[in-house]
Order: sequence, then structure tokens, then C-alpha cells
Amino acid sequence: MTHNDYVKIHDEEHKLAILCLQYLLFDCFDPCLSEETIKEYMMKGYYAFEDYAILHWVDHLEASILYLPYTDDIGSAINNFQDAYGSDDASHEDITEELRDKCKHIKDADFYENLLLLVSNTRKLRAKEEKIDALGEFGEIITKNRAILEGLRTSEDLDLATRNKLEQYYGTHWHKCPRHACFYFHEGFPESARRDNHVSRHEKPFFCSESSCSRSHYGFSTEKELKKHINVNHPDPSALFPKIRKPPAKHVCDICSKDFTRAHNLKAHKRTHANLRPYDCKFCGKAFVRKHDRERHVEKLHPGQALVVGEGSQEETLVSSDMEVQEEPEEG
Repeated sequence: MTHNDYVKIHDEEHKLAILCLQYLLFDCFDPCLSEETIKEYMMKGYYAFEDYAILHWVDHLEASILYLPYTDDIGSAINNFQDAYGSDDASHEDITEELRDKCKHIKDADFYENLLLLVSNTRKLRAKEEKIDALGEFGEIITKNRAILEGLRTSEDLDLATRNKLEQYYGTHWHKCPRHACFYFHEGFPESARRDNHVSRHEKPFFCSESSCSRSHYGFSTEKELKKHINVNHPDPSALFPKIRKPPAKHVCDICSKDFTRAHNLKAHKRTHANLRPYDCKFCGKAFVRKHDRERHVEKLHPGQALVVGEGSQEETLVSSDMEVQEEPEEG
């Protein structure tokens, strides 16, 4: 539909920007309202659009900037919004050149300066802080309204018909995350416990990896705290015992510089350089560098025959060639 211009995105962004700005100027958002007055508005569904409008008015306004016309509706909405919610801390120094460039086609409009201040200050605050305080006065309003709505859920005076009516306006997920950048800021949870558990993951994001530990559900604020917890409650078993160091090598091959801790291992290694295999199998003829390798071969491939040889011979010839090899005892 957008490709065929049945729906023009910039026109819809413009309409949504005006809708959000004008909606947030309703009397129901007066910060001085009493709790009873807020409940009356709440029962009539006035706050059904609250989360969306508070969070996205700036998105729609900024998306429509390049196409903003010189019309009274958008101009009055921006000026009235700045009068109602504009921050005293907003500064022209925070206005980026990119934003000024995007708005240059309306620099003669009476809402030009207010538009720059609203967008730049809102973006600055939200980028700096993810918590609900970054929404300024709206943060206070939405926090108060949410608390009242949550209180109605547990109220004994709330009958079934009224509950169903409220759920038509506000859905069933009344317990919402206070982080404006979080998906659950507007999506919410059906129970406060689930919301609180979710919020703890924002506040304490470092969780213990031990599944049986309570801290696998309730984390720590810093990585340092988590490491301390692990060291105290889940120490590495290997850290409890001294590490056994490998003794320094004393025997080095003069051909390849490979080192060994025992002399007989070096002697066996040198045979590989000379391609000497003095220990041959008496059953299949296969030769080995080490006597141990030959014995393991016999036990594995000629087990029955090995027993016969062991019982019937006092001594066996180890070398099949004319070369005599004398097996030396192992050195410690």
C-alpha cells in the first residue's frame, strides 16, 4: 500500500504526531489532579493511549519534520505542548546541526524554535537515562497513574463488571516496567511479581551461574559483587589444592632439542632419529622403538600366545638384527 501511495507514510506520521501532542494536552494529564479524579478518568478509558503517546510523540514528530507544513494544527500543537511540558533546562546549545538542517525549510514558522527545543531536549534526556525519570513530567504522571491502576486490581471494591470494563481499555497486563527503552514498558505483565522479577534484571543484571543458588534469580549490581559471591560460596575446587609443577627437563636431544625429564625416554626418542626399532614381535614380526610398546602390542593382538611364551621361556632375544641393544633400568 505504501509503494503504490495508497498510504503516504509522512502524512500518517504527521497525523500521529498531532494526535499524540493534542492527546497529551487533555485535562486528564494535569499533574495536580487528585487520585479520585484520576480514577474517574481511568474508569472512562482516558489513559488507554497514555503509554504509546508519552513514548512515541517525539518519534512521529521527528519523522514528519521534513514534510511539516505551515498549518495551524501542527503549529498550535507544538507551541501548546512546549508551554505545558517544555523543560527549563532545554538549551539551544543542545540542538544539533543535523536537526537544524532538517528544519531549515520551516525556520520562519512561529513554532520553529519550540520544535527544535522539544526534540533536542527529549532526545538528550532519553539517551542519557533509561529510567522513567528521563520522561520528565510525564514520568511522574505515568508513575502515578500506573500505581492507581495497579491498586484497583487488588481493591475489594472492584466488581467483575468494572474489572472487565477496565481490561477492555487497558488489557490484562497492568504491571509495567519503568524503563522507557524496554519492550515491557508498554507490554507489561499480568502479575506484579513477574514485573518485579523482570525489573531486578535491569537493576541487578549479574546473575550467579549455579542453578541451585538463589542468586541465579536475583543478581548483583556489579560484576565485582558477583565475583566476590562466587569466590566465597562457589570456589573452584582446583583452587583449593596446590598445583603440582612439572619437574624441569634435564635431558635434551642434541638433534631436535626436544627435552625429557628422564634419560631412558631420551634414549628411546633418539632411536626414532636413527629409525631403530630393536623390539620386534616374535609372532607377527612388527618392530617397535620401545619394549613397552612391543609388550602392549603382544597383549592386545596375541594375548593367548603371549601367555605361552611367558611360561615356556626364561629369556628371549630382543633384537632381530646383528645390533645388540641393552635395556637400561629407568631413572627417577
